[in-house]
Amino acid sequence: MLTAAAPTASTAASLPYDLTFGMLAMSGLPTACALGAFAVIARRSGELPPVTVVLAVVADGAHVLLLASFVVGTGFLSLEGQVVTVVPGLLFAWILATGLALLRRPSAPRRLGPAGVRPRAAS
Repeated sequence: MLTAAAPTASTAASLPYDLTFGMLAMSGLPTACALGAFAVIARRSGELPPVTVVLAVVADGAHVLLLASFVVGTGFLSLEGQVVTVVPGLLFAWILATGLALLRRPSAPRRLGPAGVRPRAAS
C-alpha cells in the first residue's frame, strides 16, 4: 500500500521557490526562439554589430540549456543552482549590447516631402 508522507515545513516553504524558478525555466524555449530569430535576421542584414549576434547565439544556447533544470536535481543546472541567475544575466547582457548598438547607430537621412511627411513608395 502506498502512503504519502505529510509535507514538512521545509518542503512547504521550498515549493513556491521551485515553482517560481520552474516558470523561469519554462520561459527558456520561447526566449531561445526569439534570440535565434534575432541572430539570423541581424546576421543577414548586417545592420547591427556582430557582437549582438554573438551574444544572441550564446544566450540562445543558454536558454535551451535552462530546460535541463527540470531534469537535474542538484548542482549548477538544478532549479536551486546558479543556472537560474547566469542564464538571465546573458539575456540582460544581450539587451544592453543591442540597446547600445541601436543608440550608437547613425540614422539614415530621412527624405521628407511637403509638410514634413514621408512620401509613399510608388506602387
